[in-house]
Formats: sequence, C-alpha cells, structure tokens
Amino acid sequence: MPGPKKTAAVIKLIRGTHRRDRDGPRPPLQAQAQINLVAPDWLSPMARESWDYVVANMPPGTLRLIDRGILQIFACAEATYREASMRVNELGAVVKLDGQAAISPFVRIRDKQATILLAAAVALGIGAANRGSAIPSGANPFSNNGRPPAA
Repeated sequence: MPGPKKTAAVIKLIRGTHRRDRDGPRPPLQAQAQINLVAPDWLSPMARESWDYVVANMPPGTLRLIDRGILQIFACAEATYREASMRVNELGAVVKLDGQAAISPFVRIRDKQATILLAAAVALGIGAANRGSAIPSGANPFSNNGRPPAA
C-alpha cells in the first residue's frame, strides 16, 4: 500500500513542520497572507458581529475567499442560535399551546442551528478537533527540530 498522501508544503508552513531537507525550498509566502473578507451587506448585525469575530481570530493563512459561503452559513447560524437561545431563556423551554404543555419552537430552532453551526465550524477548521491542525509557524518551537531559524 502506498501510504497516506503527502501533506502540501503550504500546510506544513502553517503548522510549522516544513523542513527544507525533506520538503525542498519554501513555497511562496503569499499563501500565509491575511485575506480581507468583508461581510455581505445583507447580514444581520448579530451575524455581522459573528463574521467579524471569526475573521479576526482565525490564524493567518487559514481563510480563503472560497470559504466565504461557509463563513456566511456559520455567521447566520450563530446569530439565529443566539436569538433562539435568548427566546428560550425568556419564555422557557416548555410553553402552553391551547392549554397543553409543549416544547417551545425556539428549542427546535436552537437545536437545528447548533447542528448547522458545528458542521460549518468543522468545515472552517475551527472545531475543537481541528484546533491543533492549524498552528501558525512561529508558535511551534520544534518546527526547525532544534536548529536555529533559517534566515
């Protein structure tokens, strides 16, 4: 069996594991440049706040322009999740409809948005399982295997 696919040099740079003796010369650093993703005008203020927070806190070089759609889904899902959570806190998880106790519709909305939010977070690489896979190159003290950094 051939084994796992070779990791791209740009990914190794982001993780801090690129080695010239194994991987050849450094790829161009343009892949690590921060891309300015501007939130669309149609986003609600709460979704725009979520968008800005994600863009500001992602490690440099991890977001691409192609991620814009996933980021829109993430921001809208988080905004809807927060609104539904506020309504559940305000009205309660169980409400009376026609004299019968029933689960609040906001609980279902919140749960559905949580599912969407988690899937979008994994797709963007910001889930808990993906947190260690995108370490900026300066953060890994072992990226040069004990040698001084290359000039």
